[in-house]
This record gives sequence, C-alpha cells and structure tokens, in this order.
Amino acid sequence: MTLSKPLNLKTRSDWRKWLTKNHATAREIWLVYYKKHTGKSSVAYNDAVEEAICFGWIDGQVRRLDDERYMQRYSPRTKSSTWSALNVRRAKAMIKQGLMTEVGLAVFKSGKPEDTSRRPAPITLPVEFPEDLRAALAKNKKAEAHFATLPPSAVRLALGWIVSARKPETRKRRIKEVVATSAKAGRIGMK
Repeated sequence: MTLSKPLNLKTRSDWRKWLTKNHATAREIWLVYYKKHTGKSSVAYNDAVEEAICFGWIDGQVRRLDDERYMQRYSPRTKSSTWSALNVRRAKAMIKQGLMTEVGLAVFKSGKPEDTSRRPAPITLPVEFPEDLRAALAKNKKAEAHFATLPPSAVRLALGWIVSARKPETRKRRIKEVVATSAKAGRIGMK
C-alpha cells in the first residue's frame, strides 16, 4: 500500500480549508496528530472527524510515526457506507450548526445506520480509576509516565480489560501486564 504524504495541520480551520479545496479530488490523506505530552498543536481528533463528516469523508486506520506523532487515514465515504451511532450524532450536530456541506449531506442521507443488534453489550467502566492499577503504576514511574500519555481510547481498553476479569488472580495478572507493557512504552491491547 502506498501512503499519501502526511498532512500536518495545526487547527480545525486549516483542516476545513484543506477539505474545501481537495475533498472532491483527493483519494485519501494521512492527517498528523501530535501526542498530548509533546505540547505541540495539531487538529483535535473530534474536530477532525466532524470536519471530515461535513465533506462526506471518514476516518480510518491509525499509524505511529514516531514518539511524538501518529497519523490517521481520512478518505471519502462510499455513498452506501454504514454510519455508527456516534457519527450519526456528529453529522446531525454539524447540520444543526450549519457546517455540513451539500456533498456531506448527500453522503449522510445515502448512508445506512449501523446494525447494533449483533454487537455485544459494552463494558461499563468504573467511574473511578481502579486503585489497584493506580498503586501498581505508582511503583513503576516509567510505566506511570507512559500510561499518562495514552489516548483515552487506549486507557478505556486497558481499564475494560482489567475490570472484566472474573477472577482476582486474572485481574492481578492483567494489571501486571499493563504495567509491564507501559514500562516498555508498548502498545496496550486485549489478548
């Protein structure tokens, strides 16, 4: 797969300008994000997705660039693509705010809502960060520092994996794995 050149933009407005000019001709773009710990500015993820929706585009896979940056693929939606409940809400909000373009509206109207009937019930995460995980991370400063830089989706994944353990020994093992992976600045994922 040949990747298009990564696009570095600092603001939502810059992203909207790029989409205005290129949405009808570009096949894809890899939008670059800076990780929060860098303090460098880039388009916020939610802003990027909302603007993409306004032009009939969709976010896709994510790839790591280096310790400070990652990039996400954006491309035009197919006319009959499935819309997640979250993206339907985003699209309706963009319409209400008057930001949706004619192209985006046409793609939205021709899409179909996601079939959630086959999806398992979501794991309800604790409101509070689990104390046993907090204590384990506090014992390993490198792991604690890396865990603090994780995007919210990775934190939810790790917490969901830990709290879904049925046995106390499984929970302890999972916490140990999360700490060990974080100490190596690795990617946390369910097994």
